[in-house]
Amino acid sequence: MIYRLVRQIHLISAVVLAAFILMYFVTGYVLVRSSWFGEGAPRVVRRLAPFEPSAEPIGDKAEDLGRRLQELTGVRGQPLLPRKRDDGSSEFRFFRPGYEASIVQKAAGGQLEVTEKHHGWQRTSIGLHRLHGYRGGWLYWIWAALMDLSSLAMIVFAITGVWLWFKLERIKWPGLAILAVGLAYTLTTIYYLLS
Repeated sequence: MIYRLVRQIHLISAVVLAAFILMYFVTGYVLVRSSWFGEGAPRVVRRLAPFEPSAEPIGDKAEDLGRRLQELTGVRGQPLLPRKRDDGSSEFRFFRPGYEASIVQKAAGGQLEVTEKHHGWQRTSIGLHRLHGYRGGWLYWIWAALMDLSSLAMIVFAITGVWLWFKLERIKWPGLAILAVGLAYTLTTIYYLLS
């Protein structure tokens, strides 16, 4: 009974993982081997937009101001952290796969400088690979939730796979050796990165 349940959980987690691992592999391959696929220069659009400046500096209200500027200018994407520039202006940046936008609010006010970059399929693929976080609207929330679900499915898949291996196999040492090598490699990598 328990064996059948664990096997079913293992198979369900494999199905959940299949689409996301394939997507993650393809987009990761484009990321790692970007020189193979080439990429044209992005199409850049620059424009000015009128804006009545607020007396509020970047701080707690920066996220609200960023959303207001995004609505006002019509740029799309997930908001990134705003930043103060050396000249006193504030820059609000937005990202989505294949698209970047920057809105610069000058310290003197009056106008916004909007820059939009539209990339080709290569950068869109890489952006899809790097997309994360629960911010930017419902579409990004769904994506982040599905990625979290696939991460959970990966953990469940590994645990149930180990359980099934040790339940079915009479000779246990090959499984133990593979587990030991994987664990040693992971711990060694973490130690190396932290030292």
